[in-house]
Amino acid sequence: MRTCIIVDGYRFSKDYIFYLSKKNIACIHVQSTASIISSLSASSTYDPADYIENFIYDNNFDALIDALQQFDPIAIMPAMESGVTLSDELNRVFGLKTNDYSLSKARRNKFKMIEALENATVPCMKYSNAKNWQDAILWIHQNTAFPVVIKPLESAGTDGVYICETEADLKINFKKIMRQNNCFGMSNESVLVQEFLRGTEYMINSVSCEGNHYFTDIWRCHKRYIKNHGMIYDREELIASDGFIQNQIKSYLARVLKAVGFHYGAAHAEIMWTEKGPILIEIGARVGGNVNCVAHTQCLGVNQLELNVDAYVDEPRYIRKAKYPYALLKNAMTILLSTDQNGIIESIPILEKIKSCQSLFWYRLNVKVGDVIHSTRDLFSSPGKIILIHEESDLIFQEYTMLMDAMKNAFIVNDEVL
Repeated sequence: MRTCIIVDGYRFSKDYIFYLSKKNIACIHVQSTASIISSLSASSTYDPADYIENFIYDNNFDALIDALQQFDPIAIMPAMESGVTLSDELNRVFGLKTNDYSLSKARRNKFKMIEALENATVPCMKYSNAKNWQDAILWIHQNTAFPVVIKPLESAGTDGVYICETEADLKINFKKIMRQNNCFGMSNESVLVQEFLRGTEYMINSVSCEGNHYFTDIWRCHKRYIKNHGMIYDREELIASDGFIQNQIKSYLARVLKAVGFHYGAAHAEIMWTEKGPILIEIGARVGGNVNCVAHTQCLGVNQLELNVDAYVDEPRYIRKAKYPYALLKNAMTILLSTDQNGIIESIPILEKIKSCQSLFWYRLNVKVGDVIHSTRDLFSSPGKIILIHEESDLIFQEYTMLMDAMKNAFIVNDEVL
């Protein structure tokens, strides 16, 4: 029996099980932390019954290796950002298809990530790793100017990301980051300080196989600024593979992937198109968080997660699928809901509006009647997500506009009890 190890399946657990089982490959699950990471549990599809074995890593690496050797795995894949480092370690020991181990930290630590780009002469933003707010301010005065972006070195989404317009902003938000754990439960021992990039953000998912990179989907991103916090997601629009900006971004991203040692597997990159061209915001060695396998296959004929499985266990199929750039079969938009409302939810009027959309493909609300809702501050506090798909992009945008208007009073709340 052929087996594959999935590290931190969480949200994509069912998808990996589905595509691997079609190839008669059984799955083993490894949980990289003692308990399931709370920020990822809401959208998790993980069920221990789906796997032939489940192991919880307790920082005894040798014991984990001993337990896994009996299964003789043919591939090891991280499903989430939290599983990237452990997957690299396991792949190194088992001698399986993997990325450049010497650059493992550069695929996880955002400071080392940009440092790797700089070492490879790939255009990158100005950056610094500061252990205190005084050093951060000194670096800003010597190298850039306000506003700046500060964030944890190892996090995801918009967790702990702040745009600081003044020294006072930086001091307050720097202390917030240092006091809190990141979304994966890790303490923050220093803070990444970056110049503020102006332009249009793009999100690009890719899959590598033997160092060849295929770009599975490109999205134009729109975010909303919240003072004293930063940018939160608003919507992402799927765009064609080819075009002047897209081709420039793909060429640039190929250099980024090489600089941080990608040879096999999925990557999720966020890139800003600036007046100087594309500049990396960050990249993760895993499937993009916005991937919905059924929706993406309907729009593109392929999806990143399925192609990622092929890259590891079915290279001939990967080669066939990755022969040509993707074709845009349908238009798509992913909407991340946000609210300024606070209180106990008594009813949810937005639900009727969501269900009325002709282009509605899928939605998920993260709150229900009786829950306490707070104003959105980051990806993890979003009250819900919607995917719209249709042949007509104008219809999608019209329905998006309607939904945004309805979000002003999305919930009937009792705010007197807070």
